[in-house]
Amino acid sequence: MNVDEPRDPDIDAFSRGEADTFPEFAPIRPVLHQAAANEFPWYELGNSGGRLIRFAHRFGTYDWSHDPNHREKMRLLESYNVAEPAAPIPMPFDVLWRWLFAAVREDRFGSENVATNPIALVRIANELRRRLQTERAGGESKPADAIVEPYVADRIRRSAPARCSVITGSTPVVAFGDPSAASVATLGLNPSRVEFIDSGQLLGGQQRRLASLGSLEVDSLLGADEETVGRVVGACRRYFWRRPYRRWFDQLEAILGPLGYSYYDGTACHLDLVQSATDPTWAKLSDDQRQRLLSSDVPFLRDQLDRSSFRFLLINGSSVRAWAAATLGIEFANETGVALDGSMTAFAVGKYNKKVPVLAWSTNLQSSWGVTGARRNAIASRVSELIARGW
Repeated sequence: MNVDEPRDPDIDAFSRGEADTFPEFAPIRPVLHQAAANEFPWYELGNSGGRLIRFAHRFGTYDWSHDPNHREKMRLLESYNVAEPAAPIPMPFDVLWRWLFAAVREDRFGSENVATNPIALVRIANELRRRLQTERAGGESKPADAIVEPYVADRIRRSAPARCSVITGSTPVVAFGDPSAASVATLGLNPSRVEFIDSGQLLGGQQRRLASLGSLEVDSLLGADEETVGRVVGACRRYFWRRPYRRWFDQLEAILGPLGYSYYDGTACHLDLVQSATDPTWAKLSDDQRQRLLSSDVPFLRDQLDRSSFRFLLINGSSVRAWAAATLGIEFANETGVALDGSMTAFAVGKYNKKVPVLAWSTNLQSSWGVTGARRNAIASRVSELIARGW
């Protein structure tokens, strides 16, 4: 969502974790405006229509114009343009969202999908709302997500290297958010242990952030069926709508916001060199453990980046930059840094595979020492300058 577009206070409060529910979507009553002789007629959709359109953009984007089934999907809307606006639609979350997004995006080209199928689209929006509230409360979106690329499913079904301190009962975090829907990405080392455990115990109920073997009711992901894989992927895609680790991610959100991107509207996602959470943390693993995890997981990250259409990739901290250079082959060129309070934040730029622009800075924003609001703002300003200039 562009920073200049209207916001919805209720949905914003839900996505920020300040509320566990938001009002359902009201019926849309299109009003046809007869045009002058030299103009096309147009529909006024009112506040209800505007809210639905804004909601459709809250999960990122996808290339609907190249979907070979697009026209069939739009025709199928007619069959759901009946019943009450709150009537359920038993389809996977990812299918429903893409359907809603494609319908409202095509409206920009004069299709009038919203005006001609208002009940169907409100039903879809209300179904998505119900699923989000269920997940926020610790439940599952049913049926499970259905659109999972084979290479992602293979990663979920692959076990982590033995004796590498991967948290028992955890699942691979193939992304925080949805890389296929995001425009930009941030990069880290591996998921924090707090994504899965608290005081050594797996998170459950409302506190659970991602899927666990316990929540999936399986002993292993080896040979996992499509429903189980879809639940793991769905939890990753909607991580920021569930119980995100805001203390960590909001530090990077402060950099993304001035650029016009956000984790909370799907325009940004977070990836890791290693998709497994460990206990102890990365810094306390042995060199052998780190190397085996990287050898196992970096090829998957390469696949993600190669398939992406990211406008740029942001790297937070000198440690992540060093590992990214070593494992992804990124050659960095130094840029002018930011001096503040007697210390320097260094910046460097490069490209992954001659395709994805990469920007790194040396200060770890999540550090509890030395990262003042002034330094964070200075880093955000310098990032905005470099992105605007390009390389």
